[in-house]
Amino acid sequence: MLSAGDQSDDGDEGPVTTRSVDPRELTGDRIAWLTRGLAAALPRIGIGDLLHTHPELLTEASDITVSVAQASGAAVGLLATQRLATSDGLRLTHITAQFVGERYRRLGAFAASWSHHLRAGYPDGLEDFRTLAARTCSPRMYASLRLLKRFPGVTIYPDVDRTDEEGDLARLAAELSERVSPGCEFDPATGVVKNAVRVPGLYRERLNCADPKVNEHFARHLGPQDRFLCIASIPADQIQRFTSRYFTGPS
Repeated sequence: MLSAGDQSDDGDEGPVTTRSVDPRELTGDRIAWLTRGLAAALPRIGIGDLLHTHPELLTEASDITVSVAQASGAAVGLLATQRLATSDGLRLTHITAQFVGERYRRLGAFAASWSHHLRAGYPDGLEDFRTLAARTCSPRMYASLRLLKRFPGVTIYPDVDRTDEEGDLARLAAELSERVSPGCEFDPATGVVKNAVRVPGLYRERLNCADPKVNEHFARHLGPQDRFLCIASIPADQIQRFTSRYFTGPS
């Protein structure tokens, strides 16, 4: 179940091991172990309700990475992605889950999990990683993708600095919304997927980011069961620089 080639990183509570999990081998006991650990590590998030109501976040993933506290053997982080192809053949990575326990974020657990995830899941290259998509109710998640605009040629959808949303990413968002949230209403002007989840109030409190404009966009447009569909498109000549900059962890 848990692969060899683990990585280690020291969190506030001691060393963390980063491991791959085969989604096809997820059993009820393994999901229960994962949920218990994450619920304890993330007390401000209703992670148990989310995974119970939406098991497809795990079962339909292509790759899963779990961060495990070495001292307790408990799961303290989860990263799950789904590789998809659009109707015109575009390959992309849909981030279905991304959580790191509050006590394990400061010293590299996030970067270490992504570094392991990329090495384990993308051994033949990063073409599928050039387009990233995520449904989120967290301003911090969107703000982290928005930072990619620092790289030349990177485009973001939706862009809260713009008053209109047109072009290839807006059309991709409409197709992707129907793919990952079938039957849900999608507003291309805001990036909001209405009633995308059946669990209201994932976060006990909204975890705002440092950008007031992003926080205001979320507060104005998102209801308790809505999700913000965001996409980042990274040029081929920037992908190695991007992954080296943000996702280099211990080997």
